[in-house]
Amino acid sequence: MGDPLWDAVSDAITSTTHCPYLIHCRPARMDRRDLAAKPHPCAILPDYLTKQFRKWRDESGVYDRLQPRERPSFHDIRALGIMLYFKAGYPKEYIMALAGHATEDMTNHYIDGHEQQQPLQVAAGLDISTIDMTNINWKDQRIPRELAKLIDEEES
Repeated sequence: MGDPLWDAVSDAITSTTHCPYLIHCRPARMDRRDLAAKPHPCAILPDYLTKQFRKWRDESGVYDRLQPRERPSFHDIRALGIMLYFKAGYPKEYIMALAGHATEDMTNHYIDGHEQQQPLQVAAGLDISTIDMTNINWKDQRIPRELAKLIDEEES
């Protein structure tokens, strides 16, 4: 844990707000609905970090040139970090632990789903005479029926 993160954790641990949760805050006001939604009065709800990130991002003015819906979210920054760790060569197990993911599929979603696909130049240069047609299962359900019918007609 680096110094900035340790300082934040240390502040949370030594906080005068008594709460069993590491990430917590004393609410400015509490009503019955808020209390019913929380496991502890000072616990934060899942969208708290998202809302606070948005608030401080907008207050900083860094993204004023962008429309509010175009500005990066907490999730966008988190996804970028996960992808950068992967691009830097860190093992997926390490990234999973850092991100708190329970499954490799979730980590793969962040790695695979947040980078724009580049077009691939191709040439249709298949030489059909190089294919052994006897090794193809023409009854395979994935082969379009129209194509399988053509093969059946040739055999008749």
